[in-house]
Amino acid sequence: MKLYDLILSSTTCNHPDGIPDVLGDAVLVAENNIYRNIRQSVKRLGASFVPAWSEYQMSPLLQIDRIIKDKKIPYIPTLNILKQIEAVRPHLFLVEEIPSTTKSFHFHESCHVLAHDMVNPTLANGERDFALKSLLCESFANATESFATIFDSTSRCTTFSEYNFYFTTSARHKKNATELIHELGMNSVFRIILYSYIYANFLYKMVSYGDFKKNLPRILRGTTVPKKLQKKCYQIFLDGFALNKGFRLKTNPFFLRLAGVDQDFFKLVDFNFQNKIDRSSDLLQIIDDMCDIVEFGPNAKVVIDLEKKTALRKAKKIRLK
Repeated sequence: MKLYDLILSSTTCNHPDGIPDVLGDAVLVAENNIYRNIRQSVKRLGASFVPAWSEYQMSPLLQIDRIIKDKKIPYIPTLNILKQIEAVRPHLFLVEEIPSTTKSFHFHESCHVLAHDMVNPTLANGERDFALKSLLCESFANATESFATIFDSTSRCTTFSEYNFYFTTSARHKKNATELIHELGMNSVFRIILYSYIYANFLYKMVSYGDFKKNLPRILRGTTVPKKLQKKCYQIFLDGFALNKGFRLKTNPFFLRLAGVDQDFFKLVDFNFQNKIDRSSDLLQIIDDMCDIVEFGPNAKVVIDLEKKTALRKAKKIRLK
């Protein structure tokens, strides 16, 4: 594809919730239901999108607290960058000729803002609880990215996903997930993918098919899956285990140490998190809320409730001033 055509495909789509300076963002908001749900949800909670500051460009992980606190989500103006290249030699370059493709990860950061408002790890009871809640937030961001790519409704959506997600999923995974959504519903399929990333972030190398089948009713809160669909459920569950090993072994431990956790990461995650979740009504509600926000976006009850809490906090700050 010519660079000119890629730019044209992006600029010919407009959406009121799109970011004009980001390649394909308006297309994804307009044509991908999950992408749009996350965008409209995070904006409803008062978040805004701003050009990425230098510290974020150097180390996004070090800026996550600032992003969550200020609700200012950074983006890379990828469309502007490519327009500058096209202006130098119009109609010359193919996309694959560009030496390095700049991506913008504002969707991932949006998921972190939403997850933090749902989970609030700062209210954790001890280091292990903080680690669990932090990994739930990261797993939500991972799973939502993966899930969103399933809903690329057009070929240009698929193209632009490459520029706005850390990773995308295979055609086979999309096919399996789409068929399961038709059979089981969106909520159940997202729940399976979410749990796959929770297992991965808790450093499970793999979960056998037998163990998965035993845990499936727990993952789906008692929903029974027909035997003929269980293998396909397992195939999409494996999605999370493709998560970069270096990320799991380095980034998560580093983030927790940075947040003040002193306990060794391997010891910290060496417990049955599934039992912990199943025994906690609060954690079960968080999982339910995560599934609802992906499916219903700004109309999810959790978004409406969080919006009210945000408004109350703002009102208190105004009164204190």
